[in-house]
Amino acid sequence: MKRIRIRSEAQEEINAAFEWYFQRSPEAAEAFLTEIGASLTLIVSRPQL
Repeated sequence: MKRIRIRSEAQEEINAAFEWYFQRSPEAAEAFLTEIGASLTLIVSRPQL
C-alpha cells in the first residue's frame, strides 16, 4: 500500500481540531480521528476520486 505524507500545517490543524473536540467530548474527538483515518485510507486506495 502506498503511503501518504501529511504536511506539518495539516497535522497542526488536525491536532487543534482534535483538542477542540476533546474539550467538548472525548468520544467526538476519537470519532474525528477515526474519520480522518478513513479519509486518508480512501485517498491512498483511490487517489483518482
